[in-house]
Amino acid sequence: MNLSSKEFPDRIAPYIVMSALNQPVDVATGSFQLVVAEKVSGTVDGRLYFRWLPSTAMEFDGSYSGPPIDLGAEDVTLRIDELGLSTPVLITSTAWGPIPAQIRGVFRKSGTIVARPTFDRLRFCLVNFPEYIGDPIRYETDGSRGSFSGRLQVASPGFLCIVDEIREARELRKTAAEDAGFVISHVGELKPVEGCLDEASTQEMLDVLHLFFGFLRGAWSGPVFPQGFTEHQKNWEEFAAWKVSEARKVPTWLPQRNPLDLNRLFSGFVERQSDPAWQSPLRTALSWYIEANSSGTTHETRLVLGQVALELLAWVELVETRQIHSRSAFKSLPAADKVRSLLHLLHIPCDIPSHFVELQSLQGGDAPDGPGVVVWLRNALVHAGEKNPATIKSVSGVQWREAGQLALQYVDLSLLALCGYQGKYARRGWKGWKGDDEVFVPWTRAG
Repeated sequence: MNLSSKEFPDRIAPYIVMSALNQPVDVATGSFQLVVAEKVSGTVDGRLYFRWLPSTAMEFDGSYSGPPIDLGAEDVTLRIDELGLSTPVLITSTAWGPIPAQIRGVFRKSGTIVARPTFDRLRFCLVNFPEYIGDPIRYETDGSRGSFSGRLQVASPGFLCIVDEIREARELRKTAAEDAGFVISHVGELKPVEGCLDEASTQEMLDVLHLFFGFLRGAWSGPVFPQGFTEHQKNWEEFAAWKVSEARKVPTWLPQRNPLDLNRLFSGFVERQSDPAWQSPLRTALSWYIEANSSGTTHETRLVLGQVALELLAWVELVETRQIHSRSAFKSLPAADKVRSLLHLLHIPCDIPSHFVELQSLQGGDAPDGPGVVVWLRNALVHAGEKNPATIKSVSGVQWREAGQLALQYVDLSLLALCGYQGKYARRGWKGWKGDDEVFVPWTRAG
């Protein structure tokens, strides 16, 4: 059914809009108290803000009145009564002289403001999240109105999650894709299907969303600046040195030329993360995957991390979940057979895709297919001292690059299959027209 723009839902209004890359996000200004050994020591007249570089941190600075505080002192607390915020801090810089003393510090751990312990919805922001074609939404800003396909909506049995693009950040996001810079690019909301959220369930879902959006982007994106609301009343807020990564654009399986339908993926991801057998392995595999996907990771390291992630996924699915292999039988398998077993089970072809032209020339003998080549190259690296170094030297830079991307494509597809995804994905290492790289996953009949 076609809808007019008047029938489109309104976008989620962005509550943080950055005007420059890496722009600190101000949280509060005024007078803050520093408490040392549970006694008020002095007052900071300054500001509290979130910084991006050189590393993410909640930082405060300003003029200071009170006795000197040692750098690195472990019993210092920052208290902001107007916000109801109190959290341990580390003093990182002080200056004393004829001018007012200056002081600077960072949060040692997250700080939370709790006005009410439960709330109906959680809103949050994402950082450097990629483009996508989502559901249409309406916007109105600076006197202009319009609509755009900027909504990503997913649901699980217990939650509805909506993410909207921040149009005002489009140009900054394009710049961030080429230059090393961070920008808040999207705003989102999470709502429980029934009941309310409390701090414990909120932290649990923030953790799930952190992993989920990290998988979608191929780099950590948030959530950051989470806030809990009941109707229009803000009841909860958290400030932390959130883990965000990779200011530059990185490869992602997420389609950007075809409409998204990620409902089954999100539901399956939440189900896996709720399974005790998968909680820790899924987190570990995603951490290796995202580290391997970083633009600063070498092709050789990417290959090794990709294979390690595949073997971990194979162990959990084949041994612990489906019990197809016993522990001893699985451990006795060659590494390539472990990966092949997983791919066969998930209906993922083991052949080397035709667009990895240079990599195909390495097939043969003990490396008859993709898993064989990946493992053969990995073994050549790990056991370089035991074999002829000429083996490694004979592999070209293009072949290392293609091998690393093939390993990560196997991880892409394995995770998508394990979570029940049925849509399109972007193939890695594609050299043709952009858009032709987006095809249905191999286990989908539509493919």
